[in-house]
Amino acid sequence: MVAVLITLSATLLFFRGSAVCNVVQNPPDLIKNQNDTAEIKCAHTVKDYNRILWYKHDQATSFKFMGYLNFETPNPEAEFENIKLSGDSGVTQSPSVLWVQKGKPAEMNCSQTKGISYSQMYWFRQQQVKPIELIVFTRTSSKPDFGNFSQEKFSATKEKAESGSFTVKNVESDDSALYFCAVSQHSDTVLLHC
Repeated sequence: MVAVLITLSATLLFFRGSAVCNVVQNPPDLIKNQNDTAEIKCAHTVKDYNRILWYKHDQATSFKFMGYLNFETPNPEAEFENIKLSGDSGVTQSPSVLWVQKGKPAEMNCSQTKGISYSQMYWFRQQQVKPIELIVFTRTSSKPDFGNFSQEKFSATKEKAESGSFTVKNVESDDSALYFCAVSQHSDTVLLHC
């Protein structure tokens, strides 16, 4: 039996355009002795951006990804598990890790407690050493939009604003990836307050 590991993560994204906004890290730089405790806080002024990515800058290795925080869900990289991240997202994805036998479907579920105005759901995939790809956009009032992806390979349902599901059909080895859902509010206007 051949199994494929599919790792999952949930996030809340807010798609209203792009702009340069105020992000504050306090302190901006920090030097500590080995085994000392260090605390760094990050804040920003974009109300609905709820994911914070942390990087370590080392002169020898440039930037190294340490992990990310989705409100209450910390996701440190293995070598940085001693770092404490905290917060609250309102988005939950299950299961967190999914092993599926080749040829079988892999179903993932996403739910949110942000409210019924967060009726849009996005399912993303990030395969090793490849950029993140949007596979499908769903909302309660229309059919899923798979863009360039095949409905023969993927399916998605969203019958109510609070939850949805995504399926990778006929799983193969190259389907092993990080899959995650994101939700956003419906908006006919483009507003970004920074």
